[in-house]
Amino acid sequence: MNTPGTSHLRTPAVLALSDDGTVFDRHFLIGDDREVRPRQPGKHNHGRYGYTYLHVDGDRGYVIYSEKKEDIKVAIFELADLS
Repeated sequence: MNTPGTSHLRTPAVLALSDDGTVFDRHFLIGDDREVRPRQPGKHNHGRYGYTYLHVDGDRGYVIYSEKKEDIKVAIFELADLS
């Protein structure tokens, strides 16, 4: 789970999968929402999908991420939807 964009916006959120742990050749777009404005001014509090973490439980994937270093969000998806 990462945000491969080259800007500081930390978007999109992408899940990269590999059969061998070396070549990550399957990529799935998990989130591509636009960046939102921070509620509080601050240094380096930018980015839509910060500190992404993926948890898999049964048939679901849970992406936990920080939004603007102000909120913790959870995106839930069905693993079957990755096909």
